[in-house]
Amino acid sequence: MPFATVSLVVRALGHFSSANGIETWSSGWRIAPITGDVNANPDILAFLQNISADVQTYHTSSAVAAGTATWLTGLTASLVDINGRLFPEGVGIPFSFTYPTPTAGTGTATAPWSQACAVTMLGPILRGRASHGRFFWPAVGLAATASTGRLTSTQINNIATAAAVLIRAINTDAATQLGPGMRVANMSSLGEGVNNQVTSVRVDDRLDTQERRENATPSARASVNI
Repeated sequence: MPFATVSLVVRALGHFSSANGIETWSSGWRIAPITGDVNANPDILAFLQNISADVQTYHTSSAVAAGTATWLTGLTASLVDINGRLFPEGVGIPFSFTYPTPTAGTGTATAPWSQACAVTMLGPILRGRASHGRFFWPAVGLAATASTGRLTSTQINNIATAAAVLIRAINTDAATQLGPGMRVANMSSLGEGVNNQVTSVRVDDRLDTQERRENATPSARASVNI
């Protein structure tokens, strides 16, 4: 079943290790019409430029604590049709913004594994394909509680607050550059399709992983004969 409307998939991009690292990561959100109009000619590139500082602030905040070897390099936005596919004829080719210089995170409490993330869930949750909004921001440089392996309530509250500030900022710029009705949204393809504005964020105290993060570097293996 199709989604209710066209949407814009926005992704933050980066890499690990060094300012010129090869192994990459991405995380992002879906922007869709909720109420009001969509601009006839939305300025998607201006939208990316406007949110770039907000995303960078999120990435470098002590609350999020992305590791110091986790670099933010740019943003992309892709138009997606009601069937969940990029627009044909090249229209869906991502718009892109590149930061003048890569920006490292500030988390130094641990030497985090690249795939370790604090998963941020976006509510309300809907039923159906692509309905459970969440994003995974690597790599958490926070000291988990030794006895449980979990983050503390203070740590996850700080991450949730930073995420809420970021979502509000994205909504403000989306309304200006894309249309008054455009918001960060969860979308369901059930029935005739439903778009729900994201109105809350939740952060789990259990660390999660980016299991399918893009990996441009080949793995190295050890082999021992029996």
